[in-house]
Amino acid sequence: MSVFHAPRRTRQQEGQQGFTLIELMITLAVLVITITIAVPAWQGVVARNAVTSTAETLIASVNYARSEAVASGGSITLCPLNAAGDACMNSTRWSNGWAVVQGTQADARVSLGDDLLRLFDAAITVQADVTGVTFDDQGATPDSTWLLICDQSGGQGHRQLELTPIGRVLTETYGSDDQSC
Repeated sequence: MSVFHAPRRTRQQEGQQGFTLIELMITLAVLVITITIAVPAWQGVVARNAVTSTAETLIASVNYARSEAVASGGSITLCPLNAAGDACMNSTRWSNGWAVVQGTQADARVSLGDDLLRLFDAAITVQADVTGVTFDDQGATPDSTWLLICDQSGGQGHRQLELTPIGRVLTETYGSDDQSC
């Protein structure tokens, strides 16, 4: 009958636990390189998602305002909010958000009051060539309008929306007509 004996460990083998300093330094170097590459790429993804989200919200608000104008048989205005968010302002900067209100832009600049239909937030910079858009009872606007959504870095990740006089929204990824953030 043989008895199995485990090999004896030496003192050197018993004292080794964990990583060596060289293994730890190599692991940290690989981690730093990975983070250096991944963080800028992730920031670009986040910026593009913010632009896309704001563009989709703006398209939805334009479509909502247009459908409300047709349904109510009256004028509905989409206009930029002031910093307090309690009235529309006479500005082409829509970065405080925007409102859909019954009536004209002039009425909405005094107070939103009972004419307010819906408020929308803007998480990033939005510019327009107008201070507001008013839809008539047919869902049309007097002129063609563009709205520019800009990424926070000021890079080429912006999107331009064009609102045609018949109320159709056209999307262009990088804008046109020399519009830039």
